[in-house]
Amino acid sequence: TLIDLVADVRAPTPTGAAEIAVPVKADLEATLASLGARLKAAVLRNFERKRQAARAAARALPSPDQLLALPRRRLDEATSRLGRGLMVSTERKRARFFAVKLTPAMLSQRIAEARRTNDRNLLRAQGALRTLARSRRAELNRAADQLPKCAKASLQRHRQQLALLQGRITIEPTARRQRVHRDLLTALTRRGGQAMLLRLERLRGRIIQADRLMATLSHKAVLARGFALVKDADGAVIKQAADVASGMALSLEFADGTADAVATSGAARPKPAARPAAKAPVAKTREPGNQGSLF
Repeated sequence: TLIDLVADVRAPTPTGAAEIAVPVKADLEATLASLGARLKAAVLRNFERKRQAARAAARALPSPDQLLALPRRRLDEATSRLGRGLMVSTERKRARFFAVKLTPAMLSQRIAEARRTNDRNLLRAQGALRTLARSRRAELNRAADQLPKCAKASLQRHRQQLALLQGRITIEPTARRQRVHRDLLTALTRRGGQAMLLRLERLRGRIIQADRLMATLSHKAVLARGFALVKDADGAVIKQAADVASGMALSLEFADGTADAVATSGAARPKPAARPAAKAPVAKTREPGNQGSLF
C-alpha cells in the first residue's frame, strides 16, 4: 500500500509495532544515566574552569605586604618627622614668647583698649535696649488702642452666637421626653397593679388551699361525722373508758358546740382531793443574852 511505501519503519505485526512505538524501560534508564553522567561531568568541568580562573586572578593580585608597604613607609616617615616638628614648634613658641616684652605701659594700654571696647559695647547695648523698649511700648499702645474695638467685636460676636442658640433652644424636646417618661410611668404603674393583683390572687389561692388542708386534717372534720371529744374537768382528753369514774364531770365537744355531762358508772377511782399546803412552822425568837441549855 501507499503507507508501506512512505513509512519510515515497517512492523510485521501489531505487537511489533507496539514494541517499536513504546521504548523499553531499560533503554530509558540507560539513556537517563548517560545524560546524568554527562551533566555531572559538564558541571565539574565548569567548576574546575572557575577555580582555575580564580587562582589566576589571585596570582595577579598583590600580596597584603605589598598593599601595606606604602602606608607603612608613610607612617614611618611621619613618625620620624614628628619629634623634629615638635622641637621646631617649641622653639618658635619660645622665641615668640621672649620677643614679647611685658611692661606696665603695655599692660595699661591693653587695659585701656579693653575698657574702651567695653564702653562701646555698653553704649550699643543701651541703645539697642532703648530701641527695643520704644518698639514694645509702641506695640502696647497700639494694642491698648485696639483693645476696646476687639472687646466690642468679641462681645457682638458672642451676642450673635447666643441669639442663634436661643433661637435653636425650644421646649419641645423636653416636653417630648416628659411625655415619653409619663407614658412609661403609666405603663409601669399598670403593670405593677396587674402584678400586685396577680400576686394577691396567688396568695389567696394558697391560703384557701391551706385552709382546706387544715380543715381536712382537723379533728372537727371527725366530729362532723358524728363523733365526740370527751374531756375531764381539767380539760384533759379521755381516750379510754377505764379512765372514767362514776360521778366524774365530763365535757363533751361536738361539731356544733360543747355539753357537760356526769358519768353514772365507771371503773376508775376518783382522783383524791388535793391536800391544802401545810403551813411553815414559825421560828421562835430568842431573847438576846439568854442562851438555852444543851441538856
